[in-house]
Amino acid sequence: MPPHRRAVPLGTALLLVALTSGCSFGGDEKPVIDLQQARSRIDAVLDGTSGALKPAVGYRDGSYEARVHVDWKQDSDGKALLRKRRDLGPMISPEKAGVLLGQASDYWKAQGYSVKEDPAARNPCSVSATLPDGTQVFIELYDAGNAYIGASVDPVKDPGSTYPFRSEETAHPTVDPTPGPGKQDDPYWSH
Repeated sequence: MPPHRRAVPLGTALLLVALTSGCSFGGDEKPVIDLQQARSRIDAVLDGTSGALKPAVGYRDGSYEARVHVDWKQDSDGKALLRKRRDLGPMISPEKAGVLLGQASDYWKAQGYSVKEDPAARNPCSVSATLPDGTQVFIELYDAGNAYIGASVDPVKDPGSTYPFRSEETAHPTVDPTPGPGKQDDPYWSH
């Protein structure tokens, strides 16, 4: 039998042994983060990113949302991803979209974050970054001019609820609730 034909059964056999013996490939299991610590990380990166946008941009915070990890049988592994979204108040004009993404990207790079830019993305156009501690942050802009900043920490201990902090959350918008985020005319960002 030619050597390349012997390698296929051997490789298949090794894979089956690894899968049935409980071995995992990768071994990079991330530590589970305390829910309060994850909340603090998310708030810090959202506040830092929002504060880096000049002139200042009003926003409205969404709720913290937990997305439970499930396996192929839809069983939870006891962990979740915690995320939060911050909707920006002004309508962002196409001419200012690059400025907004550039300011966020420059801030993240200055903080030592690993930045990923996707120049091919059109709707939404976006930029994202990973902090050294694993926290993820991103900004997405849509053709209609609305934009938001999002951040997440993964994994956290499954809080047992989709909205784990709902009872203690209070709205702290820095934008007038009417006409709503992404619809407000701003002398700089909207023109």
